[in-house]
Amino acid sequence: MDYIKKNKIFMVFILFLVIPLGLNLFFLYGDFGSGKGLGNKEWLGFWGSYLGGAATLFAVWLTIRQNEKLIDQNEQTLLQYQQNIEFQEERVRISAMPYIDVNLSLEKDLYKSILQPPNGFIILEDDKTGWITTNLPKKYHKSLESSLENINENGLITTVTTDIRLVNLMLNQKAPSLARKIELTTKRTDTEDELLYLTPYFTLSEGDSVKLPILFDRNFPKGRYEFTLNFEDIEGRPYRQIFYIHHNGGSQYSFEMVSPPEYCKNE
Repeated sequence: MDYIKKNKIFMVFILFLVIPLGLNLFFLYGDFGSGKGLGNKEWLGFWGSYLGGAATLFAVWLTIRQNEKLIDQNEQTLLQYQQNIEFQEERVRISAMPYIDVNLSLEKDLYKSILQPPNGFIILEDDKTGWITTNLPKKYHKSLESSLENINENGLITTVTTDIRLVNLMLNQKAPSLARKIELTTKRTDTEDELLYLTPYFTLSEGDSVKLPILFDRNFPKGRYEFTLNFEDIEGRPYRQIFYIHHNGGSQYSFEMVSPPEYCKNE
């Protein structure tokens, strides 16, 4: 069986020869009276027609075979071209991809400042209310003035205060590109609560930074909160970066570093 598959052309050629020879012998020596009267002229005409038809079929098969090879070559060329285009597009995308670094400012008196947009204080009052302002309301100052804050090597922040927490968040755009339509949202990781939209859209170019101190009010529920930075590059491709803040409601909270940019191509 394997021999036939490997030698299909040869086997077809043999069949083309054997079939007419078999017919010839069958009509001459078989029990058919009509075959007895066939002469050289008739058999020559038969063989001419048969071989002509076989040659035509072989030419058609050869043409189809060559066309199939040509189609395969064109498909391979097209695939390589598409892959090359995709590779070039990916290089362009990566070169234009922003990267927003998220860290904590050690500026102790930041809460006393008046911040200019897009900087601002984010106030988280309860699980359905979050808003941003250029200056922190005075009602929070007394608690913050009496608090002490320390950051250890593990990123754990100890704050001696009874009811509120202020995380001096700072964003820095590190990549040689432009991040536009930046928006910060948050949600609690262990619930199905709706997103809280914390900032309006803003833009950061290379080296730009923005201060977004986050104040957790006494009524804001404890838990692990996922903060998402949604933004676009200069050509409108969407990205997101995620970081976490553990709000324990006591004297401690912790900060998890931001993830690398994730390209949200199909979202």
